[in-house]
Amino acid sequence: MIRKFGYIQFVQIFVLLFTITTAANAQVISINNLTDSLFCMPNDAISLRLIIENNSDNEIDLQSEIKLPEGWKLNLGANNLKLAANRKRLVLFNVFIPEGCEKGSYAIAVVFKNSELNIHNEANLNIQVQESIKLNVEYNQQNDYCLAGDTVVGEFFVHNRSNCAMNLVLKPNNCIYTGDTNVSIGMDSIMQVKVLVATYKDIIEFKERGFSLLISRKNTEEHNWYAYGKIKVLPTGNAKPDKFNRIPIDFKLNSMAYKKLGKWQNGSMVELSSSKPIVIKPGAYIDFKFVGPNRYGKPVLGGVDRYWARFVDSTKTFVLGDQTFTATELTEQSRGGRGAKVKLKKGAFQFSAFANKPRFIQGLESEFAFSSSTKLNETTEIGLTYLRKNEELRKSNLYSLTAKRSIGGFFNLDSEVSYGKNNIKDGSAFKMIGDVMLKNLSGGSKFIYASKGYPGYYSNSVFMAGNLSYNITETSSIGVNYRRDDANSLKDTLSAIIPKSKSLSIRYGFGIGEHFRIALEGASSAMTDRTNPVRFDYTQRTGGISMIAAYEKFSCGISGALGKYENKLTFVEDKLFNIEHNLSYKFAKMNVGYSLSYEESNKTIELDSKKLLIGLHLSAKIGEKSNLNFDFRNTYKKEEYYKNRSLLDFSFQTKVHKNGTLECYANYSLEKNSLGEKDLAVGLRYKQRINIPISKKKDLCNLSGCVNNFGADNVEGILVFLNGQVAITDKKGNFNFQNLKSGNYDLYIDKSAMSIDDMVIDELPIKMNVIPGDNKVALGVTKSSQLQLKFDYKKSFDMQNQSFQGKQYAFLLLSKGKIQISKRVALDKDFTVAKLLPGEWNVKLFVKKSSPIQILFKEKRINIKSGETHVEKITYRNKRRMIKFNQERISL
Repeated sequence: MIRKFGYIQFVQIFVLLFTITTAANAQVISINNLTDSLFCMPNDAISLRLIIENNSDNEIDLQSEIKLPEGWKLNLGANNLKLAANRKRLVLFNVFIPEGCEKGSYAIAVVFKNSELNIHNEANLNIQVQESIKLNVEYNQQNDYCLAGDTVVGEFFVHNRSNCAMNLVLKPNNCIYTGDTNVSIGMDSIMQVKVLVATYKDIIEFKERGFSLLISRKNTEEHNWYAYGKIKVLPTGNAKPDKFNRIPIDFKLNSMAYKKLGKWQNGSMVELSSSKPIVIKPGAYIDFKFVGPNRYGKPVLGGVDRYWARFVDSTKTFVLGDQTFTATELTEQSRGGRGAKVKLKKGAFQFSAFANKPRFIQGLESEFAFSSSTKLNETTEIGLTYLRKNEELRKSNLYSLTAKRSIGGFFNLDSEVSYGKNNIKDGSAFKMIGDVMLKNLSGGSKFIYASKGYPGYYSNSVFMAGNLSYNITETSSIGVNYRRDDANSLKDTLSAIIPKSKSLSIRYGFGIGEHFRIALEGASSAMTDRTNPVRFDYTQRTGGISMIAAYEKFSCGISGALGKYENKLTFVEDKLFNIEHNLSYKFAKMNVGYSLSYEESNKTIELDSKKLLIGLHLSAKIGEKSNLNFDFRNTYKKEEYYKNRSLLDFSFQTKVHKNGTLECYANYSLEKNSLGEKDLAVGLRYKQRINIPISKKKDLCNLSGCVNNFGADNVEGILVFLNGQVAITDKKGNFNFQNLKSGNYDLYIDKSAMSIDDMVIDELPIKMNVIPGDNKVALGVTKSSQLQLKFDYKKSFDMQNQSFQGKQYAFLLLSKGKIQISKRVALDKDFTVAKLLPGEWNVKLFVKKSSPIQILFKEKRINIKSGETHVEKITYRNKRRMIKFNQERISL
């Protein structure tokens, strides 16, 4: 019993002593890490904060050491620390993360130690280096100029300076890219992208042909990069100059045959419109559109007539004619009418007003509105609006206050409060829209409320919508969506028959590799028809999964859902099953795809439990001038009866000449607001661009010239510049500039386009005064010449046994009119002056007075022929010694 007690006591004492010793060592210094985890990017400098506590009764000296990943640098940090007894101290380290640091998790260890006291404490920090997207796209200017009608190659360089590899989508604009549009580029890699740029043959004056390349990151809309290139196109001289100022007008003729309710109708419409804004002065333009005759009542026969014109500059806008008039979302969101509107802007203040007669709403005779808004600062804007509506039986007055605010660049708010009154009722309405965009969290919401007596765009309405999305990792996210649409819009709005609906869904999605994505979703929804008789009124709850695979030219998706529904019209509750599938493939000049949807349910008044929806799509480019589009759907869900539903849509478009396009089309559709009535429309549409002369160009000047050949290799293809315009010479050296304004011009020749030995005879630039009519100019190009000097040393009779000390030099001066050339020439070897104009030159050689040599060459005029190397022999000798004796100069 004694032995057992002694053994247990011994073990307890040993454990107690070990614990006390360990605790004493561990508690001398304690570290509190205030930066447990940091998120940063390459090129960032981050601060690490640690609190060091001395738990002993003595002052302690500590040495610090920080262990960083390779390439990281310590900008700031204390090496030696003194900690007073029982005191705390904040220690800061500043660390720089290099630009090339890859995305990932990195560990940093900070050690505090004292060898004498056997103290060694370590704090570990986890640093998350996030994705840093940096992409440089530059256009490589290979070809400055090309002739009209040429197809040239444009070259872009894409440099990935990000800390990760990227999958990119290339979208050329105004050019042709023959490679894959989906490419991958590694970290710190450079990729070359070549495009083909075609030019028109019949341009009559120098133009710049612009094109661009849009690069976006695949499967994201956050990053886009643009690069622009241009090529200077030179006219060939085959096209005749235009002596008129013209505006481009688009002429369209649309003829259609239409079968409705078993009866055929036909009609035609003509459209004249400005093909692009007509600039009347810098910063100001006008445009217009005239469409008619009126086919309202037969809306498919070209739609309705529209006639309007608009003037816009930086401070004002005037519109007259048929437009969609808008005040605010609550008072007047959109309405087609015939009238006028004006908008004025000065600094932060803006004023607008309109008056119109609505065209397609029965009982609404006219309306008038004005509004003003001002920016209080860069983030806040407020506005006031008044709207007057004149109806047959009542007149309504509406007042609205709007406000917009941006907070910190990540939160935006748009709100409106409105009050309306007429001789029958009055009421109020409210709108609030907000969106937030943080690092991994984004969302938005919209709320609209209108009381029963409010006479605005909405009445007796509630609309709510919201969404929230959070990026869990780079490839996974979770989102929540809610929507309630009970907008009892007035009879004069387009959305008056949209069913009432509610929906709530939660969705989680994640990616597997680069090409595959899966999403899981749970949803609850309800929809009620608002027509009489009611066609459907149901609720449903489902859970489903969807999978999408996307490759360079191929994409495929499949989704399925299971759940329950309740038909409130037939009092039926049953299971719901839905499956959808789609596939698309892209060929060289063709896109094909199909979609399938199958559902088993009885959610409408008609007992139709099985619904199979089939869709087909085909689009193709035929040759260089034609396009074909084909879309087919076998039917639609009955809940979509209030929409325009196309069953068959076909169009074929071809370019008949440069400015003319012909299109034939057909459309077979379910009539809006019906379940089974079908319409057929076939038609022919022709579009022609007409450049209408509006005035004759005044004081037109033409300049023709010739680059004459005086021995040059070639005078064809030489670029001639005239105040920014460019022309090119033909085989005989002829060039011309058309449609110039009178005035002073400087004419240059691009010497880089000439042979290396050729040169321009005339002094450039040539100053010219161009006057109305025909002007002429002549230049000359010749083969350059050379002057070679051969030096010969002749010793004097008294210097036969002596030689020069060091290299001797002379000075050469060549002059020809205003041209002067001076050179320092060494006399121990031959010397050549190249690139001289042919003709008569004055040659002079001389040396310094202190030089020991004498040049036996007087000033001389020589004639050098084109392409000739003229050789001139130069003799020099020692200077004779001169002795001064008896005040006389004697020559030895």
